[in-house]
Amino acid sequence: MDPRPLLKYCQSTRHEMLKCLEAAVKIESPTFSKPDVDRMAAFFADRFRKEHGEVRILRHHTAGSGIIAEFWGGKRRGSKPILILGHLDTVWETGTLRRMPFRVRKGRAYGPGIFDMKSGIVCGLWAIRALRACGIEPTSAVRFFLNSDEETSSVAFRRQLYDGGAAAVSAAQDPLIELARLVDADARALRQTWEAADEAKQQAHATIEKARFALEGPSRSPDATFTL
Repeated sequence: MDPRPLLKYCQSTRHEMLKCLEAAVKIESPTFSKPDVDRMAAFFADRFRKEHGEVRILRHHTAGSGIIAEFWGGKRRGSKPILILGHLDTVWETGTLRRMPFRVRKGRAYGPGIFDMKSGIVCGLWAIRALRACGIEPTSAVRFFLNSDEETSSVAFRRQLYDGGAAAVSAAQDPLIELARLVDADARALRQTWEAADEAKQQAHATIEKARFALEGPSRSPDATFTL
């Protein structure tokens, strides 16, 4: 695939992308302010819908809302999706914009939450826009999962699953859980292969050390685990 049309599109719409980024940064979304994170979720949900994404807002009674947005999913329901992870919350308290306003200087944009990680979400959005503008369809669906409390270890939604027990986990449509289901069998098989190989290596080291001990006797220093 020739990437030049994608680059040309992004360069030609850079001003629009910066305006989108500015709008996102100006919606301050500290983790512990549910209304602000909800507004941030609504902002990106609207942008994803405008690009024909299938959007679900994951509402929570105490934390801000999360988002799942999928593109090109209708034709590829059976294929494994490309998963793009992100988060809507920031570490910056409401009011930070007054002393750290959005600005662009010498080709760089600044503002609270711009690096972690509103610019990343905007870049993901623009990747979708560029693909659509250039008539390029990925071979797999593209799915965004934007969490709402990443800065505090994503406790809210994990606690919801924990409280609901195994039934809640089985019924969950969380992209990370779906990803875990997809790779579980392969991961377990690889783990068994690795453990078997590691055990063979450990046994080989033990055999070698016993042989060396037999030759060198007690004058030989013990190994790092002091087992010989």
